[in-house]
Amino acid sequence: MPRHGSHAFGETPFKAAGKGVAALAVLGSAFATLPVCAQETSSSDDWSFAVGGGAAIKPEFEGSEDYEIIPIPALRAERGPYYVSLDAYTLRANLVPSEVFNAGPIVNYRPKRGSADNNAVDDLENVDPAVEVGAFGSMFLNGFILNGSVSHDVANGHDGLLATAGTGFGFPVGEDIGVSAVISTTYASGNYMSTYFGIDNDNAARSGLDEYDADGGFKDVGLTLTARYTFSPSLAVTGSTSFTRLIGDAADSPIVDDEGSENQFTGAVTLVYMF
Repeated sequence: MPRHGSHAFGETPFKAAGKGVAALAVLGSAFATLPVCAQETSSSDDWSFAVGGGAAIKPEFEGSEDYEIIPIPALRAERGPYYVSLDAYTLRANLVPSEVFNAGPIVNYRPKRGSADNNAVDDLENVDPAVEVGAFGSMFLNGFILNGSVSHDVANGHDGLLATAGTGFGFPVGEDIGVSAVISTTYASGNYMSTYFGIDNDNAARSGLDEYDADGGFKDVGLTLTARYTFSPSLAVTGSTSFTRLIGDAADSPIVDDEGSENQFTGAVTLVYMF
């Protein structure tokens, strides 16, 4: 959450035992690891839809020890194996006619880093919003989950590249509940790292923080736990909690090491109506 932001995430539906409506979305790390509205992949030629929303608690900025609560939307339209979904700040479309594999384009919006409760970070120059465009892929087979994505900022927010990968397991618990556990990691390019974790001479003078050069590399590892309860064929609630540990140059940045925390937590609840 990113984090303001994401690593974008892969999504994979599965059926709960005895039910065709219980499904779970498999998420990546940090902010874009919020619960989504997901329905099972269907062989029907009819359109189906889902609308919902909820709230999430997340770090105020990537590396922050202060938290904020934000609203999150969830929208989905699907026909057979194909779908388009909006989950929090992430838009994706599956273009693969398969119940095992999903793949297609992904767009993630990363809000600007502006005012912050932390005085030193608040004195840094604002970071403009980013629009990260790329592709995602995921697989769900016999409970095994594998997902990943690659995206690049096209809005000159950080002008960098992000690559995520995750793996784990998802399974039904009874007829109405599905759960999943996914571990993930994110690679960030030098442009991304210098934007969010680097401190140049000007920003050092503005904030009082030491100058710092953040190079590209793996910036985090995380664990996301998600559960979905289906009340009826048309109503479900999804809850998600995530722990992400910043590593490498991200963790060593004065923004994190001196003013924030390497440990990042997110949590969210979303109510979804399906029709």
